[in-house]
Amino acid sequence: MLGCDDILLPGALEAVVQHYLRTNARWIIGGCRWLDGRDRHRGDFRAPPSWITASMLASLDWSCIPHLSTFLHRDLFVELGGFDSTLSYAGDHEFFARALQRERFSRIGRVLTGYHRHGGNLSMSRDPERLREIRMVMERYGPPSAWRRGVNRYLLKTWLNGTNPKWFVCKRI
Repeated sequence: MLGCDDILLPGALEAVVQHYLRTNARWIIGGCRWLDGRDRHRGDFRAPPSWITASMLASLDWSCIPHLSTFLHRDLFVELGGFDSTLSYAGDHEFFARALQRERFSRIGRVLTGYHRHGGNLSMSRDPERLREIRMVMERYGPPSAWRRGVNRYLLKTWLNGTNPKWFVCKRI
């Protein structure tokens, strides 16, 4: 699921193939390197923790599963019915929540792709439609309690920021 300005890093496909042969996992998630508009390295974002659930993912207002570093077996994609084509912004977020309800992913411990963060990315949009779609994912897959959503968000943000310090600092700048 590479976008037009995303890049596959050298050796990534070989690493995914070797991981698949070793684990036989139907979906594999690796890390993602943040790059600015001039291709400068702004921090690596490791794959999310293997203990994440659909409910936890839906509690965030963004998907911490990097779509460009996610590799799915075609059978799983077909079983899940593909992406919801009515969603313009949160299609991957909603799809990954459905996938997590079905089965856990296998985490690969290396950065596989590069993501250019330049401000024009859809994932950074404050468009009301994007916010509506994110709320829909939260309501459909997240816990009904605001308290529980808050706990989920806190746990994930603590893990994500703590294991990705350079990324954490760069996203704040």
